[in-house]
Amino acid sequence: MYFRKIVATITVAALFFWTPSAIPVKAGIAPCGVINPVWITPDTAFALPVPVPCPAPATAPTPWGLLFVPLGALSAIVNGIVVGQTQCRELTQQEAAASIFLPFIGMLFNQNNSKCH
Repeated sequence: MYFRKIVATITVAALFFWTPSAIPVKAGIAPCGVINPVWITPDTAFALPVPVPCPAPATAPTPWGLLFVPLGALSAIVNGIVVGQTQCRELTQQEAAASIFLPFIGMLFNQNNSKCH
């Protein structure tokens, strides 16, 4: 008798838990502000006919992200050539980072310690 009570309680609890997922209701899911009632389970649609807002028109992506990486690398290479020819030394880590993150402006922050004799 005690086992039957436990099984019946679990069964009723499962029935109350899963019933909203099994009974379909009308819900408004449609693009661009139109209420279009369709049959869907209430746990996914929340049983409210809510119009979906229109998406904003997409703009074309800008290429600056793709141009920044090669431009920083080119700036570090040019800065290394300039420092190697004029000061007979290699770039320091800070000078290279300034050249990469501030393309062609980072050259202005170079140290001026010439190793040429």
